[in-house]
Amino acid sequence: MIELKTYTQAEMFEILKTDRNDVVKRKLTAQGYTFTTEGRGKNIKFILTGYEQPLHWEFKRHCIDVLGYDVRTDFDKLYIFFSVFLYEADFRKLSYIQMTRHLEQKMQVSRQTISKWIDKLLKENILGLGDFTYYAQGYDEEGNKRTVEINRQTYNNGWSEYWTGKELGYQEAVSALVAYVSGFPQKVPEKIFNAFEYEKIEKLMEIIDKENKTNG
Repeated sequence: MIELKTYTQAEMFEILKTDRNDVVKRKLTAQGYTFTTEGRGKNIKFILTGYEQPLHWEFKRHCIDVLGYDVRTDFDKLYIFFSVFLYEADFRKLSYIQMTRHLEQKMQVSRQTISKWIDKLLKENILGLGDFTYYAQGYDEEGNKRTVEINRQTYNNGWSEYWTGKELGYQEAVSALVAYVSGFPQKVPEKIFNAFEYEKIEKLMEIIDKENKTNG
């Protein structure tokens, strides 16, 4: 925390690692400080008058400093995502589109965004990929999208039907595949935590648990 007092431009530039007054103002506001200014240009002074820790601030700092997320990430949505992803093993077996549907009542988020969030954990070696779960994606009798779990044999047999049907043409092959599986088959690897990096995840869960207790 920055001490509440008056700072010269040079002092504030050093603290916040910038050389622009507008960036100083943005950073102070983002970090929860209230302040006033005196003077202009190089003679400006920043008078810090109060501080209130922003919502999810400790979570945000951990995600940026430890997990490597970009500062432009929507951390409110990432917080909701991790509040499910870290605690529900079955959720980690879902495809990205299934994850978006699972989260619909909590927030609107695209599968592309979820993919970026998970890719970051994979690149940082915090996550790995485990066994596959197999699904058929299609529509029910009322035309609503549905995803049902299938077994590996059904998945493999469906693709066998596809390759056999290729002799008659692409459309025939896809029709044979979808007819056999009752939808379009997909295999999704489970996302598993790397035991050697699990301390970072434990800390993140600790932060989320503390925030949930504090904010009810």
